[in-house]
Amino acid sequence: MDFDYEEPIEKRFEDLCQDLCIEGAIREEAWEKYKVHPTGTDLFRFTWLLFIKSRASFPAVTDDLVNSYHLLACCLDWVLGAVMLSRRSDLVNLELTWLPKDFLNAAAQKKTWCPPHDEPPCMLRPICQDNGVHYVECKTVKEHFFRPFILRLIEKEFIKLSPPVYGSLLESSNFDITLQNLNNNYEEYIIGTGDFDERIYLSPNAAEEIGSTGETAIESTLGLSTDLAPSARRYMLELTTSGFGGFTETTRRGSANAAAVSRLNGGVNFSNPEARSQNLNQLQ
Repeated sequence: MDFDYEEPIEKRFEDLCQDLCIEGAIREEAWEKYKVHPTGTDLFRFTWLLFIKSRASFPAVTDDLVNSYHLLACCLDWVLGAVMLSRRSDLVNLELTWLPKDFLNAAAQKKTWCPPHDEPPCMLRPICQDNGVHYVECKTVKEHFFRPFILRLIEKEFIKLSPPVYGSLLESSNFDITLQNLNNNYEEYIIGTGDFDERIYLSPNAAEEIGSTGETAIESTLGLSTDLAPSARRYMLELTTSGFGGFTETTRRGSANAAAVSRLNGGVNFSNPEARSQNLNQLQ
């Protein structure tokens, strides 16, 4: 996996997780019985591993930046919904006004939220709207690819639920098993393909471990601060030169920075018949 291609995705992942409060610090008012495990840091790691697992499972779009953003939004939507069903309001940013009113009211009163059904509530539309994602295309990816992919993982007990209720995902034993399954599966994938290990972005020293690139003429012209981490410098460079401000359609419909999309596969996407057939084969 190309560093310059991967880092914009990781940057958006960090920003979104911070918005949704999927991060390391659990608020002080968290319910006592839920303080220990899993923590926000555990959930952050889980979400990133689920994303790189899901993307690796669809080979026709593995290196497509736009569809990678679509999959990332689907992962965040699913994880957020599962967290809400687990009644772990301490792991959710309660300042998000688009969350269900009854969920916010229950969390404010520290009461148990009774969702209308057992499946995770769909938060995909507001996630897309807040981040410039094309909602209709992202919804298509979710319904035809991501949802069947998740159901297959549950059926094979790769994602451990007991009983098969989404709210049980964050039970300590289920979460540990699922996280270990994701990690072990990705280990096998890395060994088999020799690809870049994207778990490096989970390290607080990722910038130093990956290394920085030398300053280009464009960077000098833009006057990017040398205080920025290498990943932030590259992200700002790509954003400025391509207009790719996170979740937008610039890469597909306009000219994009070659560094950011150096491994895009010639317009192959979820809508392309050949790619669709190849991806659907992964769901058998």
